[in-house]
Amino acid sequence: MQSDISTEQVFRSPWPATIISLTFTAWTTHLFLLYSRLHWRVLFSPRTRDIDAQVRSELFGILSGLGWCRVGSVLALVCAIWALQCRPRWPGYVALWFALIAVLEAIIIM
Repeated sequence: MQSDISTEQVFRSPWPATIISLTFTAWTTHLFLLYSRLHWRVLFSPRTRDIDAQVRSELFGILSGLGWCRVGSVLALVCAIWALQCRPRWPGYVALWFALIAVLEAIIIM
């Protein structure tokens, strides 16, 4: 019983790389939204010194994980470039567009 799909055809498909890239982009966007929501809450507090303990612990937890936002955006970009190497190319272009948005979000957080 031979399979109809060869291993080379599976690795030449753009869909796995596109799905991985979009997943990393969604993860990066989620981290960006968590950071921005907390950033505005801290920014508009009456006094920065008087931030309650819950907000302070949440702030330090998110700030310690911001490196993962950069990692996610780079991985999204690498997978999008990988998807562009395959045929059809349009999923790679879609993944590249969203990966560039993830890179922009990582640059904004810096």
